[in-house]
Amino acid sequence: MRTVRTILAAGVVAVAAWAPAAAEPTTQPATQPTTQPAARPTTQPVRAKLGPVLKQRWKWYKAAWASSDIVNQSNSDAALVDAILRADPAEVAMLRDEMAGEYKRLASSPKPDEFQQGRLAARLVVAWRRVPNGKEASSAQKALNQAVCCRQMARWSTAALKHLASGLGDEVTGKYRSFVPGTAASVMSLLRNALPFLDNPADLRDELVGLRDALGKLAVHSQAKAAETRKAYKDFYDDLAAHAAQQPAKTAVGDVIRRFPKAYNARDTKAFASLWPAGHSGVANLKDAELADVIPADLWKITHWRCAYVLVRKNRAAAYVVTQYQTKDGKNGEFKLQLFPAAKDENEGWKLD
Repeated sequence: MRTVRTILAAGVVAVAAWAPAAAEPTTQPATQPTTQPAARPTTQPVRAKLGPVLKQRWKWYKAAWASSDIVNQSNSDAALVDAILRADPAEVAMLRDEMAGEYKRLASSPKPDEFQQGRLAARLVVAWRRVPNGKEASSAQKALNQAVCCRQMARWSTAALKHLASGLGDEVTGKYRSFVPGTAASVMSLLRNALPFLDNPADLRDELVGLRDALGKLAVHSQAKAAETRKAYKDFYDDLAAHAAQQPAKTAVGDVIRRFPKAYNARDTKAFASLWPAGHSGVANLKDAELADVIPADLWKITHWRCAYVLVRKNRAAAYVVTQYQTKDGKNGEFKLQLFPAAKDENEGWKLD
């Protein structure tokens, strides 16, 4: 028989292997009293001033794309991407602000250039890959970083692909040739890595499905690599469709997770037990007891509860939740990342497991 303490200890579950880029949940009890709790995890990436390399590369990039020298543009593009991938994530966060400002400037010009907006949006997708994931970030913060990064990658990928699929004209596609379809393929490749962490992949599919034919026509400009480019596009859309089919499951599991803290803090035994299928061993101890009688004193109240993302595989799922508990005598515990396994019950739909 599992106890409430066992339920609130994030378990080591195979779903953690579904997405190796995700933060690892704690395997310790949900909270440990401390006199100096860790800082509240945030969805705002830490920013720092641009270092000399990133500053120089960004300046070069803007100057090159304001001119018409295609060789200089290509070299500056490659140099900026390289600098982004090597720079401190806090610097890249500041760069993203500047890149977004430049994108807004391009969009507000009297005659916005779809290609110029598309290539910059594509580089913002690259920049959003860079979020803190080292020892300096807690597991809880890494999970929120992962969620924010993937949502922003989806946002800028959508913008980039819409611009590139808008009908750039022979002058642009003839001048830039493989750069155009290659940029689209690069965006799709990066976005595929973000798909498992998105809350609403079906909504993203609905936005992008209408672009498929227009993007497909760009592949011819890849010349010798046209077949390879078409396959990359097909693989992306196949993957997008598969993840879109998971949205009902993500929504259902998310609803269960949202009901958890309300039932817990209200000591609502019936509502809490209903989060699992009838007869589940996880809440068997509530058959002859009230929730208020089995909650440990060091896990007395949930004071913070935020689902970072839900991962789904067939009829199994896992919600990664950032939590904080308060002891019975009012001491706040640490912020933790907890993993809550879920499964689709044959009779009751999605429940915790």
